[in-house]
Order: sequence, then structure tokens, then C-alpha cells
Amino acid sequence: MTLGKVQSSLQACFVFLRYHHRFLTLVPVLVTLFFLGYADSAFYRVYRPEQYLSLHTILEFLSIIVSFATASVIFLTRRHISHLDQMILALTFLIAGSIDLFHTLSYKGMPVFLTPSSAPKATTFWMIGRLVASSGFLAASFAFYRDYRFNFRLIWGVLISLFFIAFVLVLVTYYPHYLPAMYVEGQGLTFLKKVLEYVVVFLLGLAASFYLAGLGRPGQSQARIEEGKTLAIAHVISIFSELSFTLYLNVYDLYNLLGHLYKVISYYLFYDALFAAAVLRPYNELMATKQELSLAHADLERIVEERTLELRKTNVQLREASIRDPLTGAYNRRFLDEKLHDFIALDSSKMVLFSLLIMDIDRFKEINDLKGHVVGDQYLRNLVQVVKKTVRAYDLVGRYGGDEFIVVLPGVGSEQASLTADRIRKALREEAYPPIEISLGLASYPGDGQDVETLIKLADSDLYVEKEAKRQQVLSSL
Repeated sequence: MTLGKVQSSLQACFVFLRYHHRFLTLVPVLVTLFFLGYADSAFYRVYRPEQYLSLHTILEFLSIIVSFATASVIFLTRRHISHLDQMILALTFLIAGSIDLFHTLSYKGMPVFLTPSSAPKATTFWMIGRLVASSGFLAASFAFYRDYRFNFRLIWGVLISLFFIAFVLVLVTYYPHYLPAMYVEGQGLTFLKKVLEYVVVFLLGLAASFYLAGLGRPGQSQARIEEGKTLAIAHVISIFSELSFTLYLNVYDLYNLLGHLYKVISYYLFYDALFAAAVLRPYNELMATKQELSLAHADLERIVEERTLELRKTNVQLREASIRDPLTGAYNRRFLDEKLHDFIALDSSKMVLFSLLIMDIDRFKEINDLKGHVVGDQYLRNLVQVVKKTVRAYDLVGRYGGDEFIVVLPGVGSEQASLTADRIRKALREEAYPPIEISLGLASYPGDGQDVETLIKLADSDLYVEKEAKRQQVLSSL
């Protein structure tokens, strides 16, 4: 066998043990009964009273603690309980646990409990407790099978249960002569007690069958199916417990002890099923919901972050579209006007120095008329590209209208601006294709003007002077 197959087999065994450990509790029960049934003389024994009382008290108090714990779990989580069978089991365990306590305190050899302890008194408490428990289990199993819902006030159920507990305590303790005998000293169990044990076995078997029948009901959730399976197994082990109590000959013998041991095991399974239904399942659902919310929150944060980035990108694009000339990519006139006014609006004590150049393409109308507007548009784009490469990165290049462009040079006076203008002329002649000739005007703040309109008017006037000079030069050459 390959290593992979061995690992698969071990994994399968682990999964079986994890999810079917409740079924495995039946194995030691059946094995023990088998050996006792076929080798009775070899295993049967009667314990010394002081020895048995310790074991009996420990086992009974374990079952009592589990009973009250089971009832408490349901009572404390009642707001989340909607199934009637779970509430019936809680009330049943409240009553049965209380009567089991009376049974333990009344057991032969125990100190006085209201009246002297004795085997008949303890057995009567025991039988009443078993009848109450099996009847309650049967009612709960039927409610499980029919999927009845819990719709009454819990306080009334608790009050009725407490009244019944008090009634049984008073009746068995002070008026036992009104009840039939369950145990006779020197003779053992009475016939009625054995019959009632078999009645209890019948009721438990009927309850187990209702749980098994309810597993196949349409719409049953997986959690309720697991709960039903566990409760059915608990009833089967309870049946073995009751069968053990039909066999004992002495209140201190092995069969009596074995019956109590099986009872503890079955009660643990009851507690396991109800604790899973009332606490573990809601907790797991809560944790699953929390995990889903955490994932949804993380996913939402991711979506919000993505959307925020998209919005920022869109806002940048919209901002760029609002301040750029769509043809050339240069800043538009509105943006340039805003920036120029911002420069001048700064604190006068700072006296921000800047210059602006206004330029247009010589004989641009002839280019459009002779070569077409497509070629003319390419001239405009080429001009912007070359000018941007020639000036500094933080200088502003914008289209002011038609073929007229403005370059804003922050921190630059008129002399340096004039040098920049010469570099632009040279670059357009040498780097642009085809070469571009421009006329250019210049104005500087604050020397040439104290407001935007004056500066633009002065630079524009300077441009037209240069353009007129070029026109006169052409005419004189003819």
C-alpha cells in the first residue's frame, strides 16, 4: 500500500471518529452487556456498602449536575430557542434531576434526609424519576417529530415543575404508604417495579423511534438531524440502563452500579445534543456571520478604495480636461487668467516676479488656406511640444486663442525673459518640422504693469509691433 493510500485511510478514520464518536459510545455498552449476559458468574459481585455508596454518590451527582446543566443551558438561552422539544427536555431534566437528588440523599446507608434513608424510599424516588424522565423524553421526541414550536411562557412551566417536585418530595417522604412498594428488604425488587422498568424501556424505545422518524422529515436542517441522532443514541443507552435495573438482586451489586454508569453516559449525550443546539450552533452561526461580515467589510473597503481611486483619477482627468486645450494639450485661457491673477493676488510684500510671452505663428492664415486646417492643427501641436521642451518644467504654456499662445515664466525678469524668447524662436526654427516662424511680445511684472490686463495688452502690443516690422521688411524686399 502506498503512503498516499495510508494517509487517506488514516484521514478517513479520523473523520469517522470526529463525527461519529457518539455512535461509538454504544460499543462498550453492548460489549459489557454481552459479557455480563454470558459470563454472569464470572463478573457479578456485590460491593461493600461503604465502597458502593461512594461510587453510587459520585455517579448520581454526575447525572444530577448534567441534568441541571442541561436545563440551565436551555433556560439561559431561551430567547434563541424556538423548538418545543428542547424546552420540554429542559423542564424534564429539572424535574428528573431534582428527584434524582432526593433518590441519592435517601439511598440506604446515607444520612437522614428528612426521614431515615432506606432502599424502599430511594427506589420509590428512583422509579418516579424514571417515569417522569421517560414520559418527558417521549413528549419531547413527539414534538421533535412534528416540529412543534415553543409558544408558551417559560415561567409557568418552571412553576408547575417546582410544584410537582415539591409534591413528590412530600408524598414519598411523609406518605409512602399511599404508594405501592418498589423494593422490599430481604426480597429485592417487587414485581411492579420490574414492570414499570419495562414500561420505562418501552417509553424510551418509542421516544428513540420518534427521533429516528423525525430525521427524515422534509425540510429538516442538518443541525437538527445531528441533534436527533444524538438524542436517539442517548435513549438507546438509557434503555440499557433501565434493563440493568431490572436485573439487580442487591442494591449494592454490579447491575445497579452499571445502570447508573449507563445513565451518566446517556445524560451526557442529552447535554451534548442540547448544548450544541442552544449554544454551539448559534455560536458557530454567529462566528460564521462575523466571518462573512469581516470578509464583506474587507471587500467593501477594497471596493470603496478602488472607487475612491477611480473618482480621484476621474477628478484629475476632469480637472485636466477643464484646464487644457483639447487640440494642443496646452493650458487654456481660463486657467492662465486664474494663475496670473493668483500671482498678482499674493501678498504685495512678496512681490512675486514673473514675465509672460505672447506669440503667434507668422502667416498662419495662409497655412490654413493653402494646406488645410489639418496641417494647421499640426503646426499648433508642434509649436506647443517644442516650447514645452524649451522652457522649464514649471513654466506655464497655454493657448490663449486661435494661433496665439502665452508662456508664463515665474521668477523671471524682462532680461531673462528676452533670452528665453530667443531660445524659443531658435528651437521652433531648428526642431519643429516644418520649421515655424513666430512673432513674440513680452511683458514683466511688476515693472511693466500691476494687473493682468495691462501686462497682456502690453505684450500683445509688443507682438504686433514685431509682426508689423516683419511685414514691412517683406514689402521692402519686393
